[in-house]
Amino acid sequence: MLDRPDGVLAILIGVSRSGKSVYLKSIIETFGRVVAFDPKGEYVQEQGFKGCYTREQLLTALVKAGNGPARIAFVAIDKPDFDFFCAAAKKWNEVARCGIVCEELANTTNTGKATGKWGVLVSQGLAAGPVIIGTVQRGQEVDKSVMNNATYVHITRHSTQRDRKYIAEQLGIAIEDVPEKPLHFLQWTSYR
Repeated sequence: MLDRPDGVLAILIGVSRSGKSVYLKSIIETFGRVVAFDPKGEYVQEQGFKGCYTREQLLTALVKAGNGPARIAFVAIDKPDFDFFCAAAKKWNEVARCGIVCEELANTTNTGKATGKWGVLVSQGLAAGPVIIGTVQRGQEVDKSVMNNATYVHITRHSTQRDRKYIAEQLGIAIEDVPEKPLHFLQWTSYR
């Protein structure tokens, strides 16, 4: 599912310590080129990514990598930096296909239509074939553009009945299929 020439848009949903990161890190290992929006600095600490802490450092790292392999993390937390990251990641993917990881989307996006450079990345950027993966803790935090256009949704543990009900209704699945235990998951696409 990650090898579509027209790009992949995936969303990983589940509470902290439910297995999202385990799954995501296994995917990242398959990428030769990946850039991550890393609010907690975990990619730098745990995955050996080159850490960039300013916009200038991010641009320098992307330009230096060119079309070659690289693992770059932008350690930032605010919305203007996320907007900048999305624009830079889109351009870098146009040089050569890459993975684009966007952690903790609830902190930088809204629940309506995807806006700003994030909106451009997920609506127009897919044509250049990236693998875009975003993470959130609750289904209610996913913007409608991503939820409606996702290639697939990877659902891990939801700790409340209300959250399980919400995601089940949104995806048209049985509430019993929404995982309640850590490291259990369900992958959903609109066609199966």
